[in-house]
Amino acid sequence: MIKIFSTKHFFNITTTTTTKQFFNIITISKPIKNYQYFSTTTTTTTTTTTTAIINKNKMKFNYPETRRDDSVFDIFKSTEKGSVKIYDPYRHLEDQQSQETKKWIDEENKITRSFLDQDNTSEKISSEIMKMLNFERFDWFRRRGSKLFFSRNPNTLNQNIIYLIDIDQITISKDGKSSAKGFENAIEFLNPNSYSKDGTWSLKSFVISKSGDHVCFSYSKAGSDWEEIAVKKIITTNELKTNKDDEEEKEDLKKKNCLHYAVVDLPDSINWCKFTSIKWDENETGFIYNRYPKPEKVSDDDKGTETDTNLNNKVYYHKLGDANESLDRVVFECPENPQWIFGSEFSHDHGSLFISAFRDCNVEHNLYVIRNFQEAITNRSAFKVETLIDNFDACYYYITNTKQGEYFFLTNLSAPFNRLISIQLNDDQPIIANSKSKLIYKEIIPEKDYVLESVSRSSQEKFYVSYQKHVQDIIEVYDFNGKYLNDIKLPGPGSASLSATEYHDHIFINFSNLVSPSVTYYMDSKNDQLLLFKEPHIEGFKSSDYECKQVFYESPKDKTKIPMFIAYKKTTDINSGNAPTYMTGYGGFNISYTQSFSIRNIYFLNKFNGIFVIANIRGGGEYGKAWHEAGSKKNKQNCFDDFIGAAEYLIKENYTNQNKLAVRGGSNGGLLMGAISNQRPDLFKCVVADVGVMDMLRFHLHTIGSNWVSDYGRSDNPDDFDVLIKYSPLNNVPKDSNQYPSIMLCTGDHDDRVIPAHSYKFISELQYQLGKKVDTPLLIRVDKDSGHGAGKGLSKQNNEIADIFNFFSKVLNVKLNF
Repeated sequence: MIKIFSTKHFFNITTTTTTKQFFNIITISKPIKNYQYFSTTTTTTTTTTTTAIINKNKMKFNYPETRRDDSVFDIFKSTEKGSVKIYDPYRHLEDQQSQETKKWIDEENKITRSFLDQDNTSEKISSEIMKMLNFERFDWFRRRGSKLFFSRNPNTLNQNIIYLIDIDQITISKDGKSSAKGFENAIEFLNPNSYSKDGTWSLKSFVISKSGDHVCFSYSKAGSDWEEIAVKKIITTNELKTNKDDEEEKEDLKKKNCLHYAVVDLPDSINWCKFTSIKWDENETGFIYNRYPKPEKVSDDDKGTETDTNLNNKVYYHKLGDANESLDRVVFECPENPQWIFGSEFSHDHGSLFISAFRDCNVEHNLYVIRNFQEAITNRSAFKVETLIDNFDACYYYITNTKQGEYFFLTNLSAPFNRLISIQLNDDQPIIANSKSKLIYKEIIPEKDYVLESVSRSSQEKFYVSYQKHVQDIIEVYDFNGKYLNDIKLPGPGSASLSATEYHDHIFINFSNLVSPSVTYYMDSKNDQLLLFKEPHIEGFKSSDYECKQVFYESPKDKTKIPMFIAYKKTTDINSGNAPTYMTGYGGFNISYTQSFSIRNIYFLNKFNGIFVIANIRGGGEYGKAWHEAGSKKNKQNCFDDFIGAAEYLIKENYTNQNKLAVRGGSNGGLLMGAISNQRPDLFKCVVADVGVMDMLRFHLHTIGSNWVSDYGRSDNPDDFDVLIKYSPLNNVPKDSNQYPSIMLCTGDHDDRVIPAHSYKFISELQYQLGKKVDTPLLIRVDKDSGHGAGKGLSKQNNEIADIFNFFSKVLNVKLNF
């Protein structure tokens, strides 16, 4: 499946890394989402508690005296002002290995804990949420032949376990009204919790071969983006060696009635991968992947703490049985463009290997094809690379192909909302570089006036096309000629993620929205009838007790209509003008902030008797390419204006007021939090910025940051500098203000996507300029052995959100009843 403009899978494990899923990983995308579920009892807000409240019990903060080095500066070229000197007194905090930085982290965390731990609110919140999670929940299902792989958490494990079962052991309800049964017969295939007790070993990708006999998976440690690749093989018990221990294992498997599957760990191990795209070859004798050179002066234990720029990505082929990456062949590289990152995809018949080259985080890419892959592997001959597209004019995501040489691609070529085309590539027809006009292509599914988000296919030669209309998902079915066949009737407005493959007829669809838990449906492609497959059993929870509505408001400056979701419990008075409100947004990298069910959101609605809001500001992908461009580079200020407009709308419409408004955003959304705090300190009472990009003049110098210039520009360009310097949070802290929101920055010491120095430097500047002028807390929470967020274990997630809600309660003056 090609997932084009969505973040639904961004924190989930993908069983295959499609080109677009791979692309999403290199962005700094972290909308505040949670794919866990709500459970058990509801809670209410009362007036009986001893929680410390900031405006009744003001605290004096003795912030650490962070060393300032005013001799550090850079000279930038400005179109408006010529040469400009910008001081950077906290640059030493970019050295994450220094003892000075480590000591500073401990001192800052101590200040933060002194505020949060005035009482045991965090502990109580964490305990309540953990109790809510104590029930069985499923994430994804993937089928190969008779083998069904699925992700399941039986209760409150840090990481989901991957299981394997024969599909014949599953019984699906014929009326589609009850969950499938028989999962107790599954065997444990991969348990991340066995590798680390604290949940810091996390699965990144899970790629199943066509036969289902092999699985290649990658994993990370301590939240770093660095991945290691390993391989497992599935055999029957009859293939096991006949020693005593194996005979006992056979009998155990027979008792479990799982058709005698056994899992064997292969010795293959590949290190130093990042944003890797893994694809099995046709004969399952090896696989394609991509990796970077090992950084200098970085040990295995220090992965994720370095700030080196990631350059010289290459595509490799690994043959099963070779112990490590040193023997792997280079399939594709582009040394003259060291910043490019590659994604790969075999054609349906494995006759062609398509390689996409991204120069930044825009979806547009160059496209290359290797049509002698198997011959080159067998004969140890050279790979013949042919150029299809070489001018970054559009995106071209391979979907499938026919035996007649018709290759289908999802593209935005002359179609900002996307369309499906086909290109004729005949085996006997050479491809000439720079000859796009000579390629025969035709339109299969025309562009509509809303976003074509993804395309999947089944063995029935049908296209399952997911559209996004006003940030709500629609699924339509077409044949290979582009003829409309039917709609898939979803349970209601919300988000749907579809898993299909050309290998069989079986399709799984996960559906959820802000007030409905994620439910998995099964569908046979022969009839497209949606049947219930698995739903959570959540005692005490009823979706009907909650309301979610979508409204549209005007951005304050140019009056653009912006969509916004508002969720609340039906018993909450949303017209009082005093409801505690938790608002979030993202606005970047063409990524749509869609609905998903979250235990955190529901807990807030119940515990705070509050309102949860998503503002779908410009810069995302909600309305296609134009919407993205309207919130990027020179138009970035539109994002901040849109979010400010959302807050003003909620106040004007009497949902809440400034003193009850808390906002939170992560990554690019963390930048949003920093910018709006500086620009409108009067509007937001409480701000939480997760792993934010705060230094807009130096982001491109660290790890993968150079790829973000597609959204931000870069400070060594005079025109871009003039835009960046006006909103960069680090460089726009008000110096003479006596008002600033209560703010808590959250980051991880192993974040090698947005290095934590962004937050370190910003909080240091805030404390220096405003620490003695405002009474509001200016805090930072640095989580040890944590990264940008993906794969974070349940206990760490729980502790973090407990601290955030504790911070909300104190700042918003909301007394919580436990």
